[in-house]
Amino acid sequence: MKKKVIISIAVIVCILLLVVALYFAWRVAYQIWGGEGGFEAVIVSVKDNVITAEVTKDDEGTSFLSPKLPDQIVFDADRCDGSDLKVGDKISGTYLKGTIDGNNVHVVSVSVITEKTTEKITYSGEMVIKAINFSHVEAMTESQLILDLLNNGEWIDTLCDCFNDYAISLNGKVIRYSSDCGTFNNITDVTSLTLSDSEKASVNEYLESLFEGFDPSEE
Repeated sequence: MKKKVIISIAVIVCILLLVVALYFAWRVAYQIWGGEGGFEAVIVSVKDNVITAEVTKDDEGTSFLSPKLPDQIVFDADRCDGSDLKVGDKISGTYLKGTIDGNNVHVVSVSVITEKTTEKITYSGEMVIKAINFSHVEAMTESQLILDLLNNGEWIDTLCDCFNDYAISLNGKVIRYSSDCGTFNNITDVTSLTLSDSEKASVNEYLESLFEGFDPSEE
């Protein structure tokens, strides 16, 4: 009797272990072969709503077990609301991982990647400059030095994370300057310009001369 109980318990344990193993095997298989994967690509051909694109990024391609997208994929625009796509568009999207068949794949969603371009701005005229330490003191100037740097420098589409000790109002733009980093932050357009060491030294010397003699403790 005791032997039968032990055998029954062993059988039940084996069954439970088998069920658990099958469950985890199913989960692993689903993660590898099922579900959705992400990608980025550039469209090279559009014909009768059939899109051909060169893959530039495959989110699942770094996994050893997961199927990798081919370098060039073909998909149906009607199945992913991509009827407005055109040659040259950079796109990001998702696809069903279990549908890769040669170059063909079922793409379920797609969107065009838009790249922000910095608008060329021409600065001119008089500017109002405030030193942060002298909140009630303003300097009016038409500094050609600063105008030339603002107009001829290489602006980037991000702000520099530096302490700004000067505030500049010019042509309706709110600009901050950091004498430590030598950077102009255009707060209005979310762009920044970093000066060379020699340019920074020239600007710092000029700005210091504007507020020479002021004492913040006397405000």
